[in-house]
Amino acid sequence: MAQGTCSIAGCDKTAVGRGWCPAHWYRWSKYGDPQADRPLRRARAIDHDDTTRTCSRCEMRKPLDEFDKVANATLGRRSDCKTCRSEMMKARYAAKRDEIRGKMAARHAAHPEERRATDRKRNALPHRRERADLRSARRRARVTGGRVDAGVTRANLRKQYGDQCFYCGVVMAFVRLSRGTPWPENLATIEHVHPISLGGTHTWDNVVLACWSCNCRKRHTPLAEWLERK
Repeated sequence: MAQGTCSIAGCDKTAVGRGWCPAHWYRWSKYGDPQADRPLRRARAIDHDDTTRTCSRCEMRKPLDEFDKVANATLGRRSDCKTCRSEMMKARYAAKRDEIRGKMAARHAAHPEERRATDRKRNALPHRRERADLRSARRRARVTGGRVDAGVTRANLRKQYGDQCFYCGVVMAFVRLSRGTPWPENLATIEHVHPISLGGTHTWDNVVLACWSCNCRKRHTPLAEWLERK
């Protein structure tokens, strides 16, 4: 079947569907009207010889590393800078926040085991563990006024105190548990003899190994009072 020209007046391009050329067919499929005015094309980024780029949104000239990496873009970077990109994504999320949250809640409720498996895999990544350790160190430093000794870990305390709980003498379990897994009562934990909440420090002279059961029962009780209870 021979193809004619586009049926839109003033267009002499070859018709490919519904009697329209590809451009008019695309406008119909996207906007519902083959003669709809397309939105103005967003300005492209301008690359300069000194490895800088002018952002397509804010039109500010910035170093190339201020643009996020993307494989199929020019020079492997986005045309809009990180600041503009962040503002755009925040605005997009704010406009559809309830819809996005509803979809996420429905997906999590329909596939709880899949979500837990994904969380366990994500939290096992080295950079996630490092961030968690860093948050714990910052909290200890904030609460104790900066009195924190480096290297206070379960592994190092195990070398010094062995495998028995400091309080009840039970043999403790030295395992790494994933999120959602119940903690065994004999799980080895770092115990602050003088509680941090009462002014204790995260230093070698104030830490021991205790089972999770004893650690939870003692909480912020002073050592002398705790020993009297036991």
